[in-house]
Amino acid sequence: MTEIMNCLPEGARKHFINLRNIRLGTETARYNARLTELRTQIAARSQGRSGWQEMEEWKYKEELSNSLATGYVQDALETCQLYDIPITRPICECLVKAVEELLVVQYRNALAAQGQGLADVKIPLSVRQQGDLGTRKIMPRSR
Repeated sequence: MTEIMNCLPEGARKHFINLRNIRLGTETARYNARLTELRTQIAARSQGRSGWQEMEEWKYKEELSNSLATGYVQDALETCQLYDIPITRPICECLVKAVEELLVVQYRNALAAQGQGLADVKIPLSVRQQGDLGTRKIMPRSR
């Protein structure tokens, strides 16, 4: 798998990794807060688990993946700017490939976790039937 950090020169990777880690922590905390708030609201209404809740939770999970993917590209571009690295076609192609692979891996990991009963959020059947098309919607924005 192509990793975004490997699209950058060796000397700039540490900076990118720091940005990536900050983004991961921030976005994950935001996702967890939204998920907790949704579940709390549903529990307060004494509602059982529903298809609507499952879709909302998956929407939050998908938004997390998309936000991380586009954010990592922004972090890579910011790193290039800071280190005066020209943004060449090979770097752009590498970033696009890395983001596509990241999204595919995240979707597959979510499927595998669900199959093993370890998923914090279930992938709704309608989404599973589409495959990973939902995660592909973000690719034009990443490009």
